[in-house]
Amino acid sequence: MTSAHDLRTTGDILIVDDQPENLQLLLDTLSRQSYELRRVLSGQLAIQVAQFDPPDLILLDIRMPDMDGYEVCRQLKTNKRTRDIPVIFLSALDDPVDKVKAFDVGGADYVSKPFQVPEVLARVRHQLQIRQLQRQAEEQQQQLQRRAQALEMANQELEFFSSSASHDLTAPLRGLQSLSEVLIEDYGDRLDELGQTYLHRIRSTAIEMDLLLKTLLDYSRMSRTEFSVGPVSLQAVVANTLQTLRSTIESSGADIEVQPDLPSVVGFSLILERVASNLLTNALKYVEPGSFPRVYIGAERKQQTVRWFFQDSGIGISEDDQARIFKPFERLHGSESYPGTGFGLAIVQRGITQLGGYCGVESELGKGSRFWIELRTSDLG
Repeated sequence: MTSAHDLRTTGDILIVDDQPENLQLLLDTLSRQSYELRRVLSGQLAIQVAQFDPPDLILLDIRMPDMDGYEVCRQLKTNKRTRDIPVIFLSALDDPVDKVKAFDVGGADYVSKPFQVPEVLARVRHQLQIRQLQRQAEEQQQQLQRRAQALEMANQELEFFSSSASHDLTAPLRGLQSLSEVLIEDYGDRLDELGQTYLHRIRSTAIEMDLLLKTLLDYSRMSRTEFSVGPVSLQAVVANTLQTLRSTIESSGADIEVQPDLPSVVGFSLILERVASNLLTNALKYVEPGSFPRVYIGAERKQQTVRWFFQDSGIGISEDDQARIFKPFERLHGSESYPGTGFGLAIVQRGITQLGGYCGVESELGKGSRFWIELRTSDLG
């Protein structure tokens, strides 16, 4: 962080006074302080000079012919090129009304004549330091904006590449899958056991790659999907998800309990159904071999939000692994034990983030997991 001692004490100062000899002592002192000084005798000329070559600071008298200091400051503050230049009023007017008016038109400081030179020097130095800090902040903001734009462009290019690559690779993979199935069916009996094993591996690998590409496409599309949020019944979302996964649920022998009268949230039904499908699929999948999944789907109402959760009786997740499972391609187990793509929870997090919500997990190895989603309640007025 920049400190006051790190800031330069030089600067370009424009002095506006129709009688600059009244400020001669101050001018001499400022010159000795290495400030660059420019002097003009009228308000109109001050505006022209400031617009042509903006100074770092303006010292402005109030009582001047043709245009007083108040009007000069007012016009400077309405011009985009000069509005950020700090103005210190130097005037013999000492009435509080005059000081208030000076600040109302945009003045940064006010010094009454006769003034003490050390005081004016301190105020000048202070305003120049503030101006330098403002410029540094503006430069940093511009750098951040440029970096954000570059990052956004890179993300868009990556999304486009992911979508295009996934789409272009899908057709060849499906062709490979179809050909391998034809070979198994028509020529499988002509191959020895090792040849049949290799052929089945080709088919299963093609199926896995096709699933991975479909998931990658879903992940890419989710960030580009346009939608409008509104009230969504979690009860309806869960009912639709259970219907969609009915055959998977029946084949797993799962015991699924749903809390009655689940609340409504602010969201988008298609995203929430995809989230529910991924979480429920994981709950059915990640169980000890030979055991039957047990899942409880419920919700906790808070003041302005709803925490929707999926509680399972599965293998659980260690505390060290809980932070990384929501990242793409993250898998804690080999595909031979628990098949998958490593994208399910990444899709959950991206979808919930788009809805302005949060997601997380509470788990312990061997004791199951509770995956939760927190969204705004739709019950607010």
